[in-house]
Amino acid sequence: SKKKKKKEICYISTYKSASNHKFYKKNHKNFMIWLKQYSKKNNLKINILGRGIEHEAIKEKEYYGKIFSGNKYNFIEAYYDRPTYQIIDQFKYTFTVDSTLGTENFSRNGRIGFIGNTPDEYPIKTIKFGWNENIKSKGKFWTNENNDREFERVFNFVINGKDSEWSKLRKKYKNLMPFDYKNKIFKKKVMGIIKKD
Repeated sequence: SKKKKKKEICYISTYKSASNHKFYKKNHKNFMIWLKQYSKKNNLKINILGRGIEHEAIKEKEYYGKIFSGNKYNFIEAYYDRPTYQIIDQFKYTFTVDSTLGTENFSRNGRIGFIGNTPDEYPIKTIKFGWNENIKSKGKFWTNENNDREFERVFNFVINGKDSEWSKLRKKYKNLMPFDYKNKIFKKKVMGIIKKD
């Protein structure tokens, strides 16, 4: 999308009510509390892109409602056939902990920050940004550390980084999730299989 984006934060939720890893929940809540303070300090509106459907959505909304009590925020509920890409395209600054949608947003020219502050234990560590590609534990727009200084560093770059810097980063990490407009590569492979048959 080339439309003018809102200078607001869109947080891509990775909420899981069934998660039984107490440190995962603790770390996530600590980050959310930090986010609440950061957004208030920098006068940035928060939009939370919900993950859960139906009953899970109710729990998710209650969870964020308790954390962001007293702060103005917008909860975008998940539902079947939700135009998710069109929604995140509305916002200039997107963040997540470990959502694949975040990586897709990066490949689609979006500004995205990853806060992978979950425990460094198997198998939970495999969901961290760039784990499969053996990328360093922190970089310009991501961190796997669980401290306020790192959170702020990533956020400040997503919000204040120059477009030219982001362009270089997309070229450097283009293999994370290549963007193939209209699925030309996939269609070419399918047609090749059909012709063989």
